Amino acid sequence: MKHLFSFLFLSLIYLSVDGAHAANRWAVCITTCTWDAADTSMWSSVGSGGATGASVPGSGDAVILDNLTCVGGVTCTITVNTTVNVQSITMGTCTASTTGCILTFVANNNNVTLSASPGLSNTGTGIRQLLMGNGQWTFSQTNGNIIDHTTITNLMFNSNGSTILIQAASAPTTSRAMILNTLTYNAITINDPVDTSLNPVATTGAATITTLTLTNAPYFQLAGGVTTI
Repeated sequence: MKHLFSFLFLSLIYLSVDGAHAANRWAVCITTCTWDAADTSMWSSVGSGGATGASVPGSGDAVILDNLTCVGGVTCTITVNTTVNVQSITMGTCTASTTGCILTFVANNNNVTLSASPGLSNTGTGIRQLLMGNGQWTFSQTNGNIIDHTTITNLMFNSNGSTILIQAASAPTTSRAMILNTLTYNAITINDPVDTSLNPVATTGAATITTLTLTNAPYFQLAGGVTTI
């Protein structure tokens, strides 16, 4: 009985600690899918290309699009039709034949909130497209990479009319980086009213930013080669 109690106690501790970590949600799509607030038919919690039926990603979840997202390697399109509030979106290995693995916000222009590092990771070589739509993308991380576009091989990227808002949820604990590469971004706004740390927000890459707005940006480092219009 003593050993059984110890096992149950340790199991409860494990479950409590494990539950504190982000859950992964892998996207699985045959040709066309809609990411909305209720449909579980495209989400797996068991691994890449795994059985679907998992809950729609929420604020405690990390969204992953990878080499098994497009079933059979055939071009697939995921259309977003809900406000997105997740820890991160990773899609650098998402790939498919011809026009690739497509994640699009264009039809509904939904707002997106990303709270963990890296918020948006699209570095990789998969044949993929990201169409950001005209909504607001809020990055609330307090450390690490906000955006990671280190490798943009085979990436089709369109920021459309979106606004990228850098706004930490609490005082930043370290510097934060936007790895922008040579891509074009419509609007980037830094508004960090809670930042008194002077930990920098820094960009890398010779990107083009149509509109750059600094409202509360105690320490901002703009990489050489960046073009603002």
